[in-house]
Amino acid sequence: MAIDRAGKVYWNLGKALAATALAVKPTARTRLNVAPTITSGAGAPTTTEPVGSLWMRTNAPNSDSAIYVSEGSGTWAPLVSLLLAPNNHVIPDPGTGAAIAVTHSGVCAITTAGGGGETNTLPIPVAVGQQVTITLDTDGGADRVITVAAAINQAGNTQITLAAAGDTISLIGTTIAGGRVWRVLQNDGPVLA
Repeated sequence: MAIDRAGKVYWNLGKALAATALAVKPTARTRLNVAPTITSGAGAPTTTEPVGSLWMRTNAPNSDSAIYVSEGSGTWAPLVSLLLAPNNHVIPDPGTGAAIAVTHSGVCAITTAGGGGETNTLPIPVAVGQQVTITLDTDGGADRVITVAAAINQAGNTQITLAAAGDTISLIGTTIAGGRVWRVLQNDGPVLA
């Protein structure tokens, strides 16, 4: 009588993998608490997992928030924002006085109204390699001053002023001293201060 040992191993392994998280150990001696994990569940991840861990969201509203990568210390970044080509999403103009939502790479086309100065804030990037392009699409007469959460160049500038239609700046997320920051990739017109 033949015994299907491979089938039994597969069956037992399949049940184990379906029931638990998976730890990826680079060596047999690696402790489980430092090895990246692959887990899933409802909602965005809230646990602290080793850097490189993956979280697969079972109730994601769209592909942009289906898989997250741990950056350590309880910080998670959506994997799609790391994988998709730069500037492939439209980032809505939030209007004056609001933050520009940079949850992924993309292009934000600004429209200003007449009258006094307009403002926005730009938070730090969610991931290294993330890109955002901001352009003054329609100049209604007011300048738009965007205050960035950290310096965007070696000069220490944190403000971007869009004053004329066509003013465009592209930024890329990187790290300096371990913290995520934006850096200027291209600047065609905006004044930096």
